Amino acid sequence: MRTSGATDAKKNDDDVEKEDENNNTKIIIDLASRARTVLAAVRRLEENDDDDMQRKRRRRRLRVLVLGADRNEGATDDETEKIFKACGEEIPMDVSLVGPNVPKDDDAVWSSSSSGRSAKEVRVAERERRLFHEKERGLTTKKEREREGRDEQQQQQQQQHDDTCEYDIAFAFNAGVWGYDSWTESLRRAVERYPKMPVVVTAYSMKECEMDEDCVREAFEEEEIRFVWEAEENKHHGEKVGGEENGRENSAWMCFVSNSGEKVGFRK
Repeated sequence: MRTSGATDAKKNDDDVEKEDENNNTKIIIDLASRARTVLAAVRRLEENDDDDMQRKRRRRRLRVLVLGADRNEGATDDETEKIFKACGEEIPMDVSLVGPNVPKDDDAVWSSSSSGRSAKEVRVAERERRLFHEKERGLTTKKEREREGRDEQQQQQQQQHDDTCEYDIAFAFNAGVWGYDSWTESLRRAVERYPKMPVVVTAYSMKECEMDEDCVREAFEEEEIRFVWEAEENKHHGEKVGGEENGRENSAWMCFVSNSGEKVGFRK
């Protein structure tokens, strides 16, 4: 027979589980502005494409690169899929998370293509805990491979993936480009390696977004890039606050692309 103390303990455990579930749900909702921002950017960029381009994009999954990703884009693949679900319901997408603070999903098995998961609205294609320009250089020494916990086969798989992977669009959410020198090298690598890939940078406020824009302009020659849109307010912002001015995340955004690309929009 269960004692009242045991019953109370069971209730307390249930309450804790419900509270944790509610908190997780609230976090997902708070971060949903990422999905809204991705969807809005894709729609806006499609306005620059012809009908044939739009048909090609709809026949496959959207390939999204998140630069400077961290826990806010999901601590696990399941969380990431939930955060971007609102966009994935309209546009099936593969998300690549790259950044020095990307949490590792121990349950996830890296694969360049996973047929068992291909029907998902949102699929996590990559989780790389490093700066983007470091990822693109690859791991060149045994010590680096050991630090990443990779064996030779995994390293070969990653290199094959890096050689063939292309992205349709990149996002740097609440990046703070103005505050980190490492952003310059990563953004330059992204623009040079994928010249047709638009890069969208968001910020907690218009002031920070304008500062980010200034840094980008200083990092590139005028003829190297062009702005699809300059720093402006983003109506798809979230409610979570942060940044220098304690603003709401993704409150402002800008978009630029390499001038060597033939077209602003999605790769043919």
